[in-house]
Amino acid sequence: MLTADIVPFRVIQNKQYQPSKQPFGLNMDSAEQYLVQRGIPYTKCKGNALKFDNGISYWPRKGTLYIDGAEKREKESGPQALLDLLKRLGI
Repeated sequence: MLTADIVPFRVIQNKQYQPSKQPFGLNMDSAEQYLVQRGIPYTKCKGNALKFDNGISYWPRKGTLYIDGAEKREKESGPQALLDLLKRLGI
C-alpha cells in the first residue's frame, strides 16, 4: 500500500495532483490528523467519508467532495479543494 509520501503523480479533474503541494495526503489518517490539529469539526461516516456540519462530505482516498442537495460532486477535488470550500462556507 502506498503512503501519502510516495503517492505517484496522477491527474485529478485535469489538474496534476502533487503530494508536496497539498496540505495533507489522500488517506483518512492524514486528513483526520490535519483537521484535528486545526480544530475543524467533522464526523467520520461509513464508506470512509468525512462529514462536516455544513453538508459537505469528503472522501480522502479519492479527494472527492459532495455538498448535500447537489446533483453532482464538486468539480474540484483533493485536500486543498476541501479547505478552500470550508473557508468559502465559513468553517
